[in-house]
Amino acid sequence: LNRYLHAAGPPPAEALLEHLIQQSPAIPDQDTQDAVSFIFNNVSSNNVSEKATELKQKLSPEYFPWLAQYLVHKRVCVEENFHAVYLKFVNALKVPGFETYCLTASFNTCQILLKSDISSKNEKKMLKNIGKWIGSITLARNIPILQKQLDLKGVVLEAYQKGKLLPVVAFVACVLQACKVSRIFRPPNAYVMLLIRLLVEIYKIPDISTNIVFEVEILVEKELGLQISTIKPTNYLRDLEQCPTPNPDVAANAKQSTAPSAPQSAPVVTSAPEIRVQIDPALTLFTENPQFVKVVHHAIEKALHEIFEALLNHFVVITCATTFNLVTKDFATEPNKQRIHEAAHLMVKNLVGNLISITCRDLLRTGIEQNLNSMLQNPPVADPKVVAANVEKVAADNLDMACQFVEYRAMEQAVITIEKQLNNMGPNTPASNPYQRFLPSYLCADSNGLQPHQWRVYEDFSRIANSSVSPASVQLPIAATNTYPTQPIHPTQVPVNQAGARGRTASQEFHEKFKSSLQKFDAAATQSLSKELVHNFGQHILTLIVNEETCLRIVETLFYRLYTCNNDTFLELYAFFLYKIAQKYPGIVIKLTDVYKLLPQERKFDRAVTVFLIQFSLLNIPEFDSHIASLLNNGNQQAFDFALYIMRRCITDFGYINQTQLSRSIEAIERLQSKPQRPKPVAPTIAAKEPRDVADFIFDNQKSQNEALAVFDEWCRLVSGTDSSGDSDVAKRNYLKNPLLNSLLAEKMPQFFALCTTVAVQKYLAGCGSASLDAFAQLISLLFEDSLASGGHNKLAAGLINTALSAVAFTLESNFNASPTEFNQQPYFHLLSSWLNKLMPLSENQSEVLHWQLLILFSNVFVALQPNKIVGFCFAWVELISHRNFMPKLLNHPSQKGLVKFQELLVELFQYLEPYLRNHEMTPVIQLLYNGTLRVLLVLVHDFPEFLCDYHFAFCDVIPPSCIQMRNLILSAFPRNMRLPDPATPDLKIDRIEDIRKPPNILSSYTAALQRNKFIHEVDSFLENRSPASFLQDLRSRLLLPPQDAYANDTKYNVPLINSLVLYVGIFDLNQNGKSTAPFEMFRSLSRDLDAEGRYWMLNAIANQLRYPNNQTYYFSGILLRLFSETNDEFIKEQITRVLLERLIVSRPHPWGLLITFIELLQNKRYSFWNYHFIHCAPEITRLFYGVAKQSPFPIDEQNKP
Repeated sequence: LNRYLHAAGPPPAEALLEHLIQQSPAIPDQDTQDAVSFIFNNVSSNNVSEKATELKQKLSPEYFPWLAQYLVHKRVCVEENFHAVYLKFVNALKVPGFETYCLTASFNTCQILLKSDISSKNEKKMLKNIGKWIGSITLARNIPILQKQLDLKGVVLEAYQKGKLLPVVAFVACVLQACKVSRIFRPPNAYVMLLIRLLVEIYKIPDISTNIVFEVEILVEKELGLQISTIKPTNYLRDLEQCPTPNPDVAANAKQSTAPSAPQSAPVVTSAPEIRVQIDPALTLFTENPQFVKVVHHAIEKALHEIFEALLNHFVVITCATTFNLVTKDFATEPNKQRIHEAAHLMVKNLVGNLISITCRDLLRTGIEQNLNSMLQNPPVADPKVVAANVEKVAADNLDMACQFVEYRAMEQAVITIEKQLNNMGPNTPASNPYQRFLPSYLCADSNGLQPHQWRVYEDFSRIANSSVSPASVQLPIAATNTYPTQPIHPTQVPVNQAGARGRTASQEFHEKFKSSLQKFDAAATQSLSKELVHNFGQHILTLIVNEETCLRIVETLFYRLYTCNNDTFLELYAFFLYKIAQKYPGIVIKLTDVYKLLPQERKFDRAVTVFLIQFSLLNIPEFDSHIASLLNNGNQQAFDFALYIMRRCITDFGYINQTQLSRSIEAIERLQSKPQRPKPVAPTIAAKEPRDVADFIFDNQKSQNEALAVFDEWCRLVSGTDSSGDSDVAKRNYLKNPLLNSLLAEKMPQFFALCTTVAVQKYLAGCGSASLDAFAQLISLLFEDSLASGGHNKLAAGLINTALSAVAFTLESNFNASPTEFNQQPYFHLLSSWLNKLMPLSENQSEVLHWQLLILFSNVFVALQPNKIVGFCFAWVELISHRNFMPKLLNHPSQKGLVKFQELLVELFQYLEPYLRNHEMTPVIQLLYNGTLRVLLVLVHDFPEFLCDYHFAFCDVIPPSCIQMRNLILSAFPRNMRLPDPATPDLKIDRIEDIRKPPNILSSYTAALQRNKFIHEVDSFLENRSPASFLQDLRSRLLLPPQDAYANDTKYNVPLINSLVLYVGIFDLNQNGKSTAPFEMFRSLSRDLDAEGRYWMLNAIANQLRYPNNQTYYFSGILLRLFSETNDEFIKEQITRVLLERLIVSRPHPWGLLITFIELLQNKRYSFWNYHFIHCAPEITRLFYGVAKQSPFPIDEQNKP
């Protein structure tokens, strides 16, 4: 192991700690280990003695050294909040020598962590936790830390020389925090004061990192109650050599601030990151064969070189052009050129580092794996699955290091390029900025350059840490040369224009050679196809590629052949040749994908070609998936059939890809299948062709159209009374017997109704009024009445209405697509509302079945005309779905099937509003639509509150977080038969309310997001069996969106999945009556491990369940308060308060459960709410909290206020 570690470089600290546990003298069997893990999972301060006794019964004395190492590594290092419980547990064991075992295990763990790179967030957190633990079991108990156990002073001095002060100072500070409870090791103890003076010396280093300053101040002044100004620093660091540049312990902008003023002077040379291979000790293929470590090194180098060739110059050009344009605009009046160069360097390094890190990660992983598989010839392990698993693990472990190397090279090259561009830039004058006169004064630079608040925008680039390489650490090297050229180097004696001309001529020559060779190959392959022929021609293609232009021309020719070839054998051969080219030039895949997306539909949906493209990895699958999903979301029927075929062939039949790679397309198909399609007419009273396509609404000859137009004109004159005589109603009914009209209804009903709609709308838009629209509406109504009066079947009458609605929907969509900006929704609204007013009462009086059929028909039409498809119809659409003859009838239907239909319509409305509300694009039009939506919700809250209660989950899933009042409106609904207890009632006992134990009715499919990719099975497994053990560690990554979806949704988290997970876990816990601790462990883990954004979504999901009195409201209120009480992180408490407060400071109504939870938080002294810093961090915040407290419907105990 030592030989391997020396050869391969330092492995991850966690791997060494795991290895340390396995080196214990005696290791219990797996069942015993599981039993020990179960005991620690369930131990608390209330059952320490009981669990300690149980553990001694399970574990023999010879296993206690293993137990000590397990306790330190698996528990102490990762569970900071349970240190006090574990200390009690160690005391309660009362096993002689066990405390010594724990001390030894703690110091061993500490030494391993200190010797590691301490680069990952996890290692830094483990080091701080072990520091607090060591302090609590030594100094806090008046036990000294011997120098042979842990030399704290030596650790700090070594960290100073290696540039690891930040994590080490934080570790030492955590150890010394225990001094405040010690009787011996508290200031002015000589040992403690020496360490504090050393930390003060570090504190006073110029340009030292702000985080180090913060750690020292917290320890000295807050924890130990001393004043830094009164402490004399040591002189230990004076004679030591500090870590060379770049030093992570020094502030990021320190080097820039001390740089010489001349812009032409070359910045300091810095060393690039080293390729240090990391291999898990558990990988036997490499531990038993150390010579393979060099193979890994070569594989990584080759993958890096391929990335440099494919992507480096491309991204450098993009980012440098962007940076140059922005900097020259912003610094048009800047007199200090050094400042211009400094800003440009900061910006271009951030842009190129982030851009290339996002793009190259997957390509690097694939490249390393492919190189390893090709280089590991005849491995000693016979099982190919073992070899593949080892290769994948090695690639994953070294991926971050490789990405860091790529980012560094990209930043270095970008700085070289931008420096050349800036040196060639002409003098800046105020007149050279064309944007100056168009900008407000706040955004304009004055005559002396940028204003301070504008300069901070560029300073912020030095604090952005999205990439694995700090942009401030990459400087311009003295030798500004391109280390990795993307094209062969031409002789420098040739002038640039001649070299370019010769290059183009050479490209054309090689391309012509290729086309000639391809023709010969086709002829030879037609006569006799062999592997040798294919292999030789593939190698010949690679020799013809002399530069990028030649490569693109050859790829273009082969790609064109794919769509013009009728022979499957040649189709596969051309795809294979493209695959060989893509292996050597990975960037080709991205270009092929871009070309594929621009193909016409007849080629894009060529099934055979697409299958081969996927089989040979010639398409970027995430881009392909996103493109097909967008086509599906736009209702492309060809895309629907095509996607189903591709999934069946490439996933089910051949397994070229898996379901997760086409997750967006699968979700789009599921949405389409779950939605009712555009209504298709059922055959009416007379045999009529059911309209299925556009042609079904268009007359096939002009004569038939003229006859139909004459019939409709005559009907319009009759209705308007122009030619009427006698009883107009009798005349109208007699006209229905017109043979020509009956012939049209029998043979051309869809075309006739579409023509009537078109003519009536055109007359309305021409200023002729609504007479034609009313005439057409009356025609359909009379035909409907006549069908019912003649004893026709309900299905036939419904078919008539279905055909009419389909014709209107077809005409509406056609006119909108033809001219979206000039579309007028009023005539269509007039027509549809007329039918709602006339047909709904008629059908309701006829029969319940017919009434329901018409409701469904109108629902389907409204789904087909939703705002996301027909934007110009949105106002009329909202008016129609809330019509008095539609919405109440649908929601009050005895079968309750109408609830699902109206929920779908309301979700469609929320989904249309969501991007505008999320991005705060509240134009007057959107504001008007938003207000109309609120009015619809107010009607629902008042008249149909149960509907909002039953579907609250589906609505909250699509309402953006900024729409707090809209969400409160939905969550404040409660059943009409319930009387809410007044939250201001003194001594209100929530647990004694009759309804608080009853489960609410939830009709939304809250498990849908969990069921995708079978994630729900993993959740169930953890909740029931606590397996797999790594579930909580992997949970955060499972909640993230793919990068392309994250950009589209303005969040990296899958919010519907978080909402689903929170409610599902809560319902599981309620069904188990709280017997398992796994649900709360999951909530606690999420609150601790998620970042601020993820934690906000999780807390919002919990707050969405704080509604009317029911067992879920009571449960989630308790979860929120328990998280607030048990966490030691004040930032988490602040986030919980924010989620509650932002829902209370908006206008009423406020959900009952939200009020009850906030009352408990404010009034219960156990939460010490008014004592936290964030309450008093600013006078405005303090006034806000007191203002909310005064305006709340409950009194605040004055004793609880500070």
